[in-house]
Amino acid sequence: MQRSNVALRELEETGNPIQQDNLRRDFLELVPIAKDEKVLGFDNLQSDPYGGFVSNPIVSDVEDEALAERLESQGLPKRDAQHLAQAISNNADVFLTRDEPHFINKRETLEKQFKIKIRRPSELLLEIEAAA
Repeated sequence: MQRSNVALRELEETGNPIQQDNLRRDFLELVPIAKDEKVLGFDNLQSDPYGGFVSNPIVSDVEDEALAERLESQGLPKRDAQHLAQAISNNADVFLTRDEPHFINKRETLEKQFKIKIRRPSELLLEIEAAA
């Protein structure tokens, strides 16, 4: 299982501080995905008359924004589209979710379009047990 900056942004919006701490602890135990952000450019600022400057990268938390927009145009909420786009961009085999209306109910269509399985955690465990 892997983590992405999209997931981090989502957990930072959790209103309950205890739940947020628990989610952050779980998040930090996961392996970061390889393609977690895309550098869009740099914001450079000359800081003094002697040539010193500060350079800040401008990044997107989504590797493939066009893919995220395509998923969003198919009815996924923006954040969900970003989550799935990150998984697809990183060649994940399985996308785990408990989100019934946005993923489970649309998985047949999404799985046909993209080379990824969309599963509930319980379904993946059953598949692993059956394969063993």
